[in-house]
Amino acid sequence: MTPPQPPDLASWYRLLNDSSERMRNPDRHHQAVTAAAADLLARRVINHDEHQAMADLADAALMHAREDLATQLFELTAIYDVVDPSTAELAGSIVTGTYLCSGRELPGSRTSIEGVVRYNSAGQLSMVTMSGDDLGPIRGLTSTTRQGRALNLMKVAQYHHGRSIPYLWDPDSCRLALDQLRALREDGQDQACRELQRVLAIAPFGLCPSCCDRFDLVDDCERCLGRGIIRRVSCRLSQAQ
Repeated sequence: MTPPQPPDLASWYRLLNDSSERMRNPDRHHQAVTAAAADLLARRVINHDEHQAMADLADAALMHAREDLATQLFELTAIYDVVDPSTAELAGSIVTGTYLCSGRELPGSRTSIEGVVRYNSAGQLSMVTMSGDDLGPIRGLTSTTRQGRALNLMKVAQYHHGRSIPYLWDPDSCRLALDQLRALREDGQDQACRELQRVLAIAPFGLCPSCCDRFDLVDDCERCLGRGIIRRVSCRLSQAQ
């Protein structure tokens, strides 16, 4: 039978295994875990070898959380339409992590808060009620209810510095927006250019850096294959368009 851990050491392992906090803020969780381990060493609850082993566990937990977040498609700062794929009807929207039910079933009904997006105790991104009950997981851009109903999450906008910026999700929309930006520049419409640049800056497709969509280069460009735009590895707001 494994002997019970000392209370301080058991508390440290509970902190380490707090998957919800680790996924919500990996760096802050890592700092708290390493600080607690250092305190145990300073109070001689553990020796140096045990401290090193605990530091390795903390580093591994941080790396695992970062890897999971790197592949996570859902963004807490974005706005999504929640669509039932079986009917193509809008079920609601998620605005910076808050699920708003559309309330379209009844005439005159108002939008209501259905839940919020949080990491559950297992570290799984989920939809939960305001009281904390788990409504079902979010994997990729699909939210699955407890009844097994799958809902698609379609990104429509992104919040940046308190402003909602429309999201262009497909290459054709990005292509048209780039053409519109060029026309606005030629007309000297600076304010409209800045607004459209903000939209393009978070789009998944951007101007090809090799040919810059130049008429004399784009057709033979091997990077964009004549399209003038390419998919970005990451999208950050800038004025680079």
